[in-house]
Amino acid sequence: NEDAQHAACRIAAAFKLEPVDTEEAKPAKGKSGQQKAAWKIVPCDPGQVSIFFPCEKETSKLRFHLHAPFASTVARDSVRDCPDNHRLRDGLAKLVAENLSDIRDRGLLTMDFLAVLPIPDDTLSPFYAPIRSAIVTAFKTQELTPAKGGGHKKASELYRGPADISGVIDDADLAFLAAAHPTRRWASNAPQRGQRADKFHDSLEIDKWEWEQLAEVIGTSEKAQQIEVWIAKKNDNWLMHFYGLLHHVNEQEYSRWPKTYYYQVRRLKLVRAESLAIADSKPVHLPSKFAHKSNTVCHVSAEDVFFPQGQSHSTTDVLFVKPEVYAKNGSEPQKTAAREFLKSIGVREYDERVEVERRLKTYPGGKKIDENHFTDIALFVTY
Repeated sequence: NEDAQHAACRIAAAFKLEPVDTEEAKPAKGKSGQQKAAWKIVPCDPGQVSIFFPCEKETSKLRFHLHAPFASTVARDSVRDCPDNHRLRDGLAKLVAENLSDIRDRGLLTMDFLAVLPIPDDTLSPFYAPIRSAIVTAFKTQELTPAKGGGHKKASELYRGPADISGVIDDADLAFLAAAHPTRRWASNAPQRGQRADKFHDSLEIDKWEWEQLAEVIGTSEKAQQIEVWIAKKNDNWLMHFYGLLHHVNEQEYSRWPKTYYYQVRRLKLVRAESLAIADSKPVHLPSKFAHKSNTVCHVSAEDVFFPQGQSHSTTDVLFVKPEVYAKNGSEPQKTAAREFLKSIGVREYDERVEVERRLKTYPGGKKIDENHFTDIALFVTY
């Protein structure tokens, strides 16, 4: 102070609140049935710096307001860059970081709130940059980052991934597929890619689990049997969406995936199959290698299953892709993506060509047939 003595001083940070009426808002106490306002924190544009009064020429580039008894210029319209002000600034950084948990506990630390926080694009001056550093450190070391499955986690306890993937592969699936870090969960996805909340996510350096990681785990043989068991437990609708994910993988640049991916995905028993006779509740005799699965849905590799051609088929010893995983109960884009994936790994329509191929396989191989035999066959066919 003016007497060169240490004195207590008041510093503050203020966030802008807006009321939001939501269906989740609970009735106010004593007013049965009446909703109270839910609140959300929104960016201040711009955030102001005050020394008991606004400093008109001081620009923090933050999206919330700051107050401290800073030493000002003679005109009292901006903050001086001096050691005493640095101490006040550091106090503000600590104040904001320490109160993030209170914002969380009040239900206000949402993905939208992240848009209020500073990001590298804001190009804060060296004076205000420590405030951003303190906030980022808090998110990395405290359970503040919104998790997709609910609640909040440390940034280091999360994975970031496309909404298309995390919308199908839930936290339990992620723990299985990303076995190196089985306790990690999905981070919530930002409302829009490339916007402030998404860029703040970037600054937290959360590990990513994306298309490349999905291709890697599906395309290696180490977990093949485990993946087949995992797939078999899923319902038809989920499996249709999963096929859609793998279709997206197939459309990506080949060089990004493990060399074994396309070979392995054709070998895996990923295709949910049934006999048409099974679907009609008729007795059926499946091919010998599937005899133990008679009268049940089974999971096979692409070479052992077909798409039915037309509405009906009399063949009872052939496996067909279960319609619910590619042709029923989904949107047209979902069904198309699932079917295209199945085609890409080798599932074919059961047509005359397939029928001929199957009949030819019943003939013993290795026997040499002379040209006279073929001549006789041609003569018999012509006759």
